[in-house]
Amino acid sequence: MSRSKADLLEYIEAQRAEYRRTLPAKVASFETLWRDARQAHGSPDPLVDLERLAHNLHGTAGTYGFHDLSRAGQALELAVRALMDAGALPTGEQERQVTLALDTVRRNLPPQ
Repeated sequence: MSRSKADLLEYIEAQRAEYRRTLPAKVASFETLWRDARQAHGSPDPLVDLERLAHNLHGTAGTYGFHDLSRAGQALELAVRALMDAGALPTGEQERQVTLALDTVRRNLPPQ
């Protein structure tokens, strides 16, 4: 393997490791936003942020090779979007779907 190729692979692995290191804080942000959304009684602000961050997780996790986490991020994004699209106070089932999706994200975090 050429040195430049080895350097590139080393750089990519370092970026992947750094991304992995940031994941617990990202999930903590998701949990805070979900808690805030549930306490805000239908205010869309925390949900908008949660949907955007879940969308970002869906894309970036896949880019870094964490495909199960990417799919979990997509499920969270879709569950939050469905809740937002309803335009009313969430039903118990809608809240349960978001909570389950968030649990799936948590379970699919790669080991540190």
